[in-house]
Order: sequence, then C-alpha cells, then structure tokens
Amino acid sequence: MCKKHFIRYLLWTFFSFCSGIAVVSCKESKLDLEDVNVVDLQIHRFYLSSKKNPDLEKVFFSIDHAKGTIINKKYMPYGTVLDSVMMKLVTDFSAKKLRVAINDGEYKDWHNKDSLWLR
Repeated sequence: MCKKHFIRYLLWTFFSFCSGIAVVSCKESKLDLEDVNVVDLQIHRFYLSSKKNPDLEKVFFSIDHAKGTIINKKYMPYGTVLDSVMMKLVTDFSAKKLRVAINDGEYKDWHNKDSLWLR
C-alpha cells in the first residue's frame, strides 16, 4: 500500500469513528433535569420605625438594586435620635433568608421582627 492510500485510509477511518461516536451519543434520550427555583431577591420597600419617634416611618428611602444600596436622599430633621429602631423590609415571599451588614460590616441573619441598635 502506498503512502498516499494509507493516509487516505487513515483519515477515512478516523472520520468514520468520530461520526459513529456522534451518532451513538445523540441516541440517548434520557435527560437529567435539575429543578431550579427562581428567587426574587429584590427589596420592594424599606422603612424604619421606632416607639420614640413615630414619624420615622414617613422617611422615604431610595433602593438602588444595581449598586446594592439603600439611602435616604431627604435629610431627617435636625436632632433626630436613632437609638433602637425596627427595620422593615418588604420582599417577595421567595426570599427565605435575609442577612444584614451591621455597623462594623459583620453580616447577621435577620428576621422582620428583630430591632437594630445603630450606635
């Protein structure tokens, strides 16, 4: 067998083998699907409340989901004391666990019934 025919035979064998593997691999009909739960992590509303300062609930907070920040653009009245406040977050029901970064940057699990000490 000459060299030219041998290379042609080798290439033909290689392509036949690869196409045979492709046909066999496409034959499998069973697919393993993973159950994926879509969770909405967006905060829809944020407000603070306090027994000492009932007007605190009226303060408007802006929520920027892209930057991950919540700020109040309008200042609170001068001398407003924020000791212990109740933070209220309104989220979708699919958000099962919330974590809050406290003053020092430490993350803690948080429930809507917990109050925060801000000093």
